[in-house]
Amino acid sequence: MKKQLLFVCTGNTCRSPLAKVFTQTRLAQSGIEDWGVDSAGLAVMAPSPASSHAVTVAWEYGSDLSLHRSRQLTADMLDCADLVLVMTTHQKSLLMQKLPRMLEKIYTLGEFAGRPGDISDPFGGSLERYRQTAGELLELTRLVVEKIEKEAD
Repeated sequence: MKKQLLFVCTGNTCRSPLAKVFTQTRLAQSGIEDWGVDSAGLAVMAPSPASSHAVTVAWEYGSDLSLHRSRQLTADMLDCADLVLVMTTHQKSLLMQKLPRMLEKIYTLGEFAGRPGDISDPFGGSLERYRQTAGELLELTRLVVEKIEKEAD
């Protein structure tokens, strides 16, 4: 049975979808087939496409977000996830307050990757801002996949 990794951000239009596609690519390149990856948002009002800059930046890195639609995080998603990676300590705190039973599987992305710190939200920012965020996500997801590989050995 596949393990499930869930990335969570605020609106599920920028950071978590980028982290998802970057991780999927890294897992495939590493030959890791026993992990599924998904994303969701804490404040999704209605399904929306990924932001246009996120689509552009994903494409620049060889990934496709053109079909992405944002999804609201649900209790079922959390229950099915083996690992939940959020973008900020505030998001982690919100989830921990609501679901203390999830303590052992919720981390910030930076914390899990060994580089603590929040991933700032590029929403509404310039393409260059999205590129900076994407570069950070690319590096952190590389470290996450390396950690998954080591734990599998």
